[in-house]
Amino acid sequence: RFRRAMAASWRDLRLSGGDVVRLALSKPVDDRQSRFVGALAFPVRSRAQAQAAVAALCALPEFAEATHRMSAFRAIDGSSACDDDGERWAGDRLSGALKRRAVLGAAVVVARWYGGVMLGPVRFTHIVDCCTQLLTAAGQRPGIALAMPAARSAVLPA
Repeated sequence: RFRRAMAASWRDLRLSGGDVVRLALSKPVDDRQSRFVGALAFPVRSRAQAQAAVAALCALPEFAEATHRMSAFRAIDGSSACDDDGERWAGDRLSGALKRRAVLGAAVVVARWYGGVMLGPVRFTHIVDCCTQLLTAAGQRPGIALAMPAARSAVLPA
């Protein structure tokens, strides 16, 4: 009925203010002609940096044709926000996933390409799964801010 893949790809992302964050893209989750792909940016230290990260993630070429780009962030300074982008309650679900895992210093966007079939509540499972997959791959630990690894190749897959 649907397919999940649990690997992520990593690269650096330059934000509009010149800051560089680590970017991770999830593998897609496909269900009844809809596709979900997550993107994680870290570390984000402030509301302004988190907003710049969300904007950069939403503008990724990989997400250009997505129907929705739901987002949430929890910055190191304690600021947080979320956006549904037309996928009702999805931003709140992402924000809730970040809070439950006590995430600090991360911005996440999950893109959905609507395939013409209403998925019902399982869509939230796919959205949250994309987010948690990325947090796990980044080595996120509750209450400890995600940081740019000193030796990326030793910590994160290239």
